Amino acid sequence: MATGSGRFAATAATPGPSRPTISRAAAANYYEITAGLNYKPTNCITIRPEVRYDWRSMDDTAANAGVGGAFDNRAANEQFTFGIDFYLKF
Repeated sequence: MATGSGRFAATAATPGPSRPTISRAAAANYYEITAGLNYKPTNCITIRPEVRYDWRSMDDTAANAGVGGAFDNRAANEQFTFGIDFYLKF
């Protein structure tokens, strides 16, 4: 299991022919937690599912300023991600 956090602030870029426009976002704390399993149905096959939860917390000033979310096209402040992989030993 792994966790992480950090504080980031995005800035707006000047639009131009070679520079895309970047939306301005409020400074916030970003967190994540990940859990996974190793399942071995045989000695040569390993299946590894995982789930990850990401969320962002902002102070009340940024939340009241109408700043959009960090995930789901700026509609949410949290998200779940599911993944799976497997490998075959030979």
